[in-house]
Amino acid sequence: MFEIDLRRVGEVAVDVDIDSPIIMGGDGEAQFEQQTHSASGDTSASETLNTALTLAAGIGSGILDGMRVLVTEDDPSVSAALAGALTRAGHTCDRVASGAALLQQYRSADIVLLDLGLEDMDGLSALEQLRALSEIPVIVVTARGDERSTVQALRLGADDYLVKPVRLHELLARLAAVARRYAGLAVDRIELGDCIIDETERQVLHDGATIALTPTECALLAMLARHVGAVVSRQRLLDAVWGEAYSATSRAFDVHLAGLRQKVPMLRITTIRGRGFRLERP
Repeated sequence: MFEIDLRRVGEVAVDVDIDSPIIMGGDGEAQFEQQTHSASGDTSASETLNTALTLAAGIGSGILDGMRVLVTEDDPSVSAALAGALTRAGHTCDRVASGAALLQQYRSADIVLLDLGLEDMDGLSALEQLRALSEIPVIVVTARGDERSTVQALRLGADDYLVKPVRLHELLARLAAVARRYAGLAVDRIELGDCIIDETERQVLHDGATIALTPTECALLAMLARHVGAVVSRQRLLDAVWGEAYSATSRAFDVHLAGLRQKVPMLRITTIRGRGFRLERP
């Protein structure tokens, strides 16, 4: 657990626990779990907090510096908590409460945080409409923790899925992982038999046909292709594609792998029980 000790704001110091939830689920209340007490000193509040946020999230390389985040959330307190946390971590945030506003304003953002309960429509419907217009990264942040909602959101094109309450260090790490997938696509092509994996265009070329992939599917396939014929463990794939903060038990991996297998059946991905996955040589 990483703690910022004595974050001073004027004459008040606040202990901020990075492992504390920033979203308190259930009753609609959003807050940071914190303790306050009087203190004095010259320590810069923003400098201390931002340094700790960077250390806690493990993103000192600056991958996310200055990202524009569109927080799409109908609960004002939850929206404020998310925006406040991200702003203190160095990002710019806009807040909207409806699907219509999301579809109007997404062009000004680098990434979207999407709740599934919006003022005018279900978040899944908003996601589907957004995906018809753009491939902007989307992380669902919702109180819905059921498997059906998770799978549906991922199939509709969400890049990640977080269930409230959300811990700050995990949120920042997930943002970093999604940003890496979109920004770090290679410029070269990988040839496997009569298939060409084009990472720049996020597609597979096969017998004159073009098969479009999502950024996550492309990153997953490229990782397997770079080790064609060898077994790659589930955890290694998770670390490479989603980042080290990702849970090995997450359903996102299985959904994206299933989607990839459906799109490129000519590239056989074999599950090696207890060991991992292998992309077979053509």
